[in-house]
Amino acid sequence: MTPEEFKKVQDEVIIKLKICNKDVFKVEEPVLLKVDVKNVPELVIKVFEINLETYYKKNLKKFDNSINLDGMMPSI
Repeated sequence: MTPEEFKKVQDEVIIKLKICNKDVFKVEEPVLLKVDVKNVPELVIKVFEINLETYYKKNLKKFDNSINLDGMMPSI
């Protein structure tokens, strides 16, 4: 490995959700997510609440989790 490649690997920032996380939570169940991080001194999580019924009525399609959240305010 060249010094440049080593430096790139050393300085790389990684934020990765662990596969052991649940995909679905009950309505009142606290959400706990485990994350692997590298070179991340501080991690800010924004939580958004989306009313799926309203989304479906407005868009007439299933919710797409690639929705653009620009301009939206987090609920927590």
